[in-house]
Amino acid sequence: MDGSGGDPGFIGRSEELAELERLYTKAGSETLAIYGRRRVGKTALIRHFCLEKHTLFMTAPGRTREMTSEVLSRDASEFSGRDIRINDGFDLVGFLRLIEHPGKTVVVIDEFPLLAEQMDEVPPLLQRFIDHDLPGLNMMLIVCGSSMKAMGRHLNDGDAPLFGRFIQQMRVLPLTYPETRAFHPGLDEADLVRMYCVNSGIPAYHRYMSGRGVENGIASGFLGRMSLLRDEADNVSMLELKPKDTYETVLASMRGGVADLESLSNVTGLSKAACLAITENLVLLGVVRKEICYGMKKRQRFVMNDGFLDFYHSVVVRHGPYDRFPNGDVAFESISEKVSSFYGHRFEEVCRQYVIGTERCRWIGSWWGSVPIIENGRNVTAENGRVLTEDADVDIVAEVMNGGGTDLLLCECKFTHRMAGIRELEELVHRGESVRKGKQNKRYMIFSRSGFTQELREYVEDHSEMRITLVGMDEIGRWADGTTCPS
Repeated sequence: MDGSGGDPGFIGRSEELAELERLYTKAGSETLAIYGRRRVGKTALIRHFCLEKHTLFMTAPGRTREMTSEVLSRDASEFSGRDIRINDGFDLVGFLRLIEHPGKTVVVIDEFPLLAEQMDEVPPLLQRFIDHDLPGLNMMLIVCGSSMKAMGRHLNDGDAPLFGRFIQQMRVLPLTYPETRAFHPGLDEADLVRMYCVNSGIPAYHRYMSGRGVENGIASGFLGRMSLLRDEADNVSMLELKPKDTYETVLASMRGGVADLESLSNVTGLSKAACLAITENLVLLGVVRKEICYGMKKRQRFVMNDGFLDFYHSVVVRHGPYDRFPNGDVAFESISEKVSSFYGHRFEEVCRQYVIGTERCRWIGSWWGSVPIIENGRNVTAENGRVLTEDADVDIVAEVMNGGGTDLLLCECKFTHRMAGIRELEELVHRGESVRKGKQNKRYMIFSRSGFTQELREYVEDHSEMRITLVGMDEIGRWADGTTCPS
């Protein structure tokens, strides 16, 4: 019996499905834990994998013990074809022991942390089942959960009953930019980028905005009175980021450029210990990542990794509220410039994926610091002769393999209405001098939504020794379609 359902429009996850199939086809029984942020597509992945397989799919609602019992009983009854009562963990494990099938049975316990919360006897009973009963069964046991902290506590804490029982663990990450394009047939490449900027790689949010267009999707999803995506962002924050107000204060400080714990503590008023716990949780959840400045290990900063929550916090929350507007379209007009700036910031993630996908990267990140101010081709100096500087950054810095050597690839990312020209190249080359002195083994790459001036194109052709690559929407599209070969 296949109790999993399925999605004929399932998108992506080829590597995850291949690994699931590998484990399924191994002789004997297997255990696997699957985790990932809310709405990333864990359950859809498992259901798709379970198509045509003998599957018991059980979901724990987690609200009350009684409700959990009712739902588990329903799932067990549908699987077995007879009336089954699951009143507690003893009934659950007893039912698992009695499963018989000529082939392998896949048993899925979805939202496992919620089950363990309502029936705290389940983990130790499941430990005994795995140790003593599972080896004699032809079964693949999968536990799944959205709360990564709770999953880690149950499975990886040395004092937990299930410690060491789920050595094989799969973290389901957001989809890549090329994968998300399949949700939006008919959109041009620039709008596909915009969709990815707002929704990151979360399938559920792309499905919501599919067919709506970018502006209408934002207006209906985040703004106005009926804003389901805004409610979803609140739910994500409340599930993992508690207390919400404290986390929002920390995230706002990070967006302001505060990275080290001492500065974060001073700005937020929280203790260093509290800041450390919060930042570690944010990194664990994939909300932020810590970025190290190229060539300067001590210079670090936090970068918003989750585009959806980035949009919610930096655009919607920061410039809201919008419930006073009769519809989202009016609200969108009021923040259209903020949204455009947001696209420019998040476009760097698509460019980063392009570099990883087309180059043989040893390291990828960015650089920021002070560079000399240049006017008319010369350094600007103060009256005392000191060279004046200004803060600047290089969007993407990557060490890439080139034959037996290594090149330093410096990238500029522009998502504006204006074509990129000689000025953008000159700024990139100038900033690159502060990243690494000299021009040895340097390459340059400019990404531009609106293309490139004829002057810049001619310059690139005439100066092949500089090894400059221009990447527009067409090039990004060919890479995302899989028609660009890695160098």
